[in-house]
Amino acid sequence: MKANVWLAWALCGTLVCTLTYNPLYLLVLLASVWAVAASRGVAAIAPVRAAVVFSVPLIIINALFLRRGETVLFEIPKSAFGIPLYFIGGEVTAEAMVNGMFFSILLACMFLIFGVFEKMAGADSLIRAAPPILSKSALMAAIALRFVPCLIADSGQIADAQRARGLRLSGGGIGSVASRSKILMPSLIGGLERSLNLAEALESRGYGGPRTDFRKSPKTANDIVPLLAISLSASFMIAFWSLGRLEAPRVDHLLSAFPPFDPLVAASIMLLAAPALNWRTPNVLKCKETL
Repeated sequence: MKANVWLAWALCGTLVCTLTYNPLYLLVLLASVWAVAASRGVAAIAPVRAAVVFSVPLIIINALFLRRGETVLFEIPKSAFGIPLYFIGGEVTAEAMVNGMFFSILLACMFLIFGVFEKMAGADSLIRAAPPILSKSALMAAIALRFVPCLIADSGQIADAQRARGLRLSGGGIGSVASRSKILMPSLIGGLERSLNLAEALESRGYGGPRTDFRKSPKTANDIVPLLAISLSASFMIAFWSLGRLEAPRVDHLLSAFPPFDPLVAASIMLLAAPALNWRTPNVLKCKETL
């Protein structure tokens, strides 16, 4: 698929995460995005693991500050050693902790969506997909982002070379700061040289003139069908939200009542799994026998 289709897919997934907080719908979204990641060969474990790590402080914050729920686990005293605990003291409920766990599902969806988008829509594809009025800004942003890993790699190589010459970079104090400052100037010079080389390369390739394409890539069914499914999903979700059918469960009854579930809403979210299928039109090969 083209980069603009992947961008529309990521924005639609973000829209779903924004419109609903229902854990059942978020699980449907997570399963749909996971199917896309598996079909495209994108590792889905790392984004989900990162979401779990970030969700731990959210669960703790919800447990300490959200004073809602019916199942009281324990109570934090209002004061300790004569020091009042205005914000922390009070009842800690299981519903507050479960509400924080719902955030982990939301974070997993967001991290996985943008993980797939980052892998499938590269910087070059996004630059080509940018409109002419934003092409230069997109190129500058992509170049700036690419310079960051280059500067990190240059700093590591310069540090290894300085260590080989006997310079000590470990330890603390003013001496360590002074020794590490000797890496700054070579890294800066290397970055300036790379910038000049890049400017010469861009100038030699006609940068600044009219945009041209060596090969036009026409839209295929692999672009049109997922884009149509994404458009339908976004339209249905906005319609369901305006009708109030994306209701999230109340915190007070998270453990006593099942969250509301609408199969039509779930089907609309499952449309985001369209990129997982192969919509390409098969090519008919015609062979000619030669004598």
